[in-house]
Amino acid sequence: MVLAHARRRVVPCRKADADGVRRIGEESTHDVERVKKFYDATVGWSFEAMPMPNGTYWVAKMGDKSVGGLFPMSGPDFEDMPEQWMSYVAVDDVDARMKKV
Repeated sequence: MVLAHARRRVVPCRKADADGVRRIGEESTHDVERVKKFYDATVGWSFEAMPMPNGTYWVAKMGDKSVGGLFPMSGPDFEDMPEQWMSYVAVDDVDARMKKV
């Protein structure tokens, strides 16, 4: 299973859904706690901390299934950057899927 990133990177990914495709979204935010409270209250997501070299990434979960993530935009590199969503799509076999295009 691989994940094709919008910037054309291909990285390992967890198992696909039953149709061979895995969909996930990531929100980049300046206020992780505000966003976690919002999604908990509106759609019932919980969050699991994933320590990273530059801070904590938050995996959004619906029950035991990962459904998204929160990327904390902290530090001077992100001061003027607006909050945003990035969508990811992973497939079971990139070559086979590309032959269909």
